Amino acid sequence: MKYKVKWIEDHMSITRNMIRRYEKKGVILRNEKGKDREFDEDDLIQLWNIRVMVSLGFSLDDVKEVLCGSNLREVSEKRLRALNEEYRDLQGKINFLNVVKTTGEMPSCFKVSANNFEEIYNLGLIQYVSPFERAKDIWSLMDMLRLYKCQLKNVQF
Repeated sequence: MKYKVKWIEDHMSITRNMIRRYEKKGVILRNEKGKDREFDEDDLIQLWNIRVMVSLGFSLDDVKEVLCGSNLREVSEKRLRALNEEYRDLQGKINFLNVVKTTGEMPSCFKVSANNFEEIYNLGLIQYVSPFERAKDIWSLMDMLRLYKCQLKNVQF
């Protein structure tokens, strides 16, 4: 069965412009037959795989490399390393902003004994403890106090 671009747009959320961009980058073959391009099932699978890889942050050059026979596992590991670096960076920024939100002020080199921006920034990242972690600490402290109180009742002076 053959599928037209309109069907692909409606059912796969791959737009005409995306298909043109894939053609321009050499990821799929150009339409040399005219305006009414048709795709078969293998073409749909290829378009879908391209769409998924692009949505995962692969460049079209990476996609082309994989489609030309590069090892998908190696390219995926490279992308995963990049995403993990981005994740650590974002998590650090989130933690830092949580410190600012919690304290209402920016960590300062004058309030912290640190020598440079990186040290201050990293201190800000590790200072934040989530409210849930604090709640766990409070409950464990209360349990200790209850236990201590019970032990004091049993002690004779």
